[in-house]
Amino acid sequence: MANYTQDTNFAAKDSLPPGDEAKKVKGTEIYNEFGRVATASATKVDKTGATMTGNLDFSDGVRVRLGNDSDLQVYHSGSNSYIEDTGTGGLFITGNTSLTLAGGVTGQTKYIVSTTGGSTDVYYANSKKLATTNTGIDVTGLVVDKAANGILSEFKIGGTVVGGVRGDVGDFGDFEDVTIGSGNISLRYSGADAATGFLTGNISPAKISTGGANSGAVDLGYAGSRFDDIYADNGTINTSDATEKQSIEELTEAETRVAQACKGLIRKFKWNSAVEKKGSEARYHFGVIAQDLQVAFAAEGLDAGDYGLFISSTWTDDNGVEQTSLGVRYTELLAFIIGGTF
Repeated sequence: MANYTQDTNFAAKDSLPPGDEAKKVKGTEIYNEFGRVATASATKVDKTGATMTGNLDFSDGVRVRLGNDSDLQVYHSGSNSYIEDTGTGGLFITGNTSLTLAGGVTGQTKYIVSTTGGSTDVYYANSKKLATTNTGIDVTGLVVDKAANGILSEFKIGGTVVGGVRGDVGDFGDFEDVTIGSGNISLRYSGADAATGFLTGNISPAKISTGGANSGAVDLGYAGSRFDDIYADNGTINTSDATEKQSIEELTEAETRVAQACKGLIRKFKWNSAVEKKGSEARYHFGVIAQDLQVAFAAEGLDAGDYGLFISSTWTDDNGVEQTSLGVRYTELLAFIIGGTF
């Protein structure tokens, strides 16, 4: 936009003496002056219905108000930069690094986007953090409502999906369930439903992609990361249906002798971890030593690793060192000992 600059100083002519040639007002002067006015006015913005292109720049310290004092103000003066709406809401910047927006979040009047420290934080008007690229989610009440069954949220690291949450309503009976996990290693949390026989609700292995069952595919803990105690009203239920078994045989004579020998392998002992915590107050436990069990099988020319009651697990710990631990399935061991009893 061009600014108007005066070409002829007409007021100066009044002080000139009569007869001075410069005192005269010439047509060319008037013509040139109105030409400058026309040029300047042609490049200015109309008060109503104007369309602007290019950049609109203001010098530091200039306050620009759009509408009245309660509408939108634009101001910049060093660290006090802000665009604000002091009345009915709208768009305003407080400081150099924050942007506050009105609306857009259900139940909230506005939220703030801040890029302080190189990260992007989104805050509700009550200062609760909605999201940040660095520290996740911190909100008071977060509701995700989808129109159909499926993934409610998905978690990624560097663009790679590492887990998610799935919701399903009425897929497996009339109850609602939520599946949490990664890929096929997921757990489904299901409510009680008399129609399907789930009277107390259940937690079961599932596939998060479909929410469907994933029987026999998920372990609870592993040799290098075990649970401590498990509290339950009833014992575990092991699959024992004949339709799911094969190679059903009676114990051989050698196996019977091992079973009898196992009766003499029962020992009392204290856990190292318990002694470290409780010292002499650590309590005694009863069971067999896996290495003793392994030797008993070998004494009859048998390999304990061929039997499910003996477990040898190898894994790499958090320091990258390979570890091996031996274990026993006591339900099978006790059945084995009973089977060898005459």
